Amino acid sequence: MGGEPRKTHGLAPKGKKAKVKTKKPKRYQPRVDIWGAISHNKPLAIDIKTSEDRKKEGVKGYGKKWVKLFLRKKVAPKIAKMSQNIIVNMDRGFHFRPDEIEDELKKGGATNIDDVWIFPTNGGKLCNPLDNTLWHSMKEKVRKKHPEDETATVKAVKKAFMDTTSKDLHAYYRNCGLTYGSDAYKDLNVE
Repeated sequence: MGGEPRKTHGLAPKGKKAKVKTKKPKRYQPRVDIWGAISHNKPLAIDIKTSEDRKKEGVKGYGKKWVKLFLRKKVAPKIAKMSQNIIVNMDRGFHFRPDEIEDELKKGGATNIDDVWIFPTNGGKLCNPLDNTLWHSMKEKVRKKHPEDETATVKAVKKAFMDTTSKDLHAYYRNCGLTYGSDAYKDLNVE
């Protein structure tokens, strides 16, 4: 998610200077990389990497190593606290195998994993409640805050994601092909 352009012009009464956020627009808008986990009722965890994080690691984007740490350190403790057994769903990113994901979660203390499902290529758009609606609405909330820099963007993203209500999540799942009683194959014209 990139930052917003800075205002360089504004309106003001005659004879007064307009208040603007900067004297010149930024040429480079820093990008933040986001990885999130939700349950049916609440957001579980979010991880955000900034341009500084990427510079320290010498990489251009989120890597498999970071995802594994996210699963082990942030997601596994949340799953371990759940009373029922869990089926974990992930998109195909970084070509994870189900056993890799399960191993990372178990290393983090989550022993209540029933199964791990990896969405097939391009299947995430149909099945994943995060893919379309949640990320889109979260970006809209962040843009309304008009964060001035990368640090403010990170704070706004975390707040917008973690403040997602269960009512909103239930609505996102209604559009998802994985909910109870729905036909995940309805759009595939399978006979």
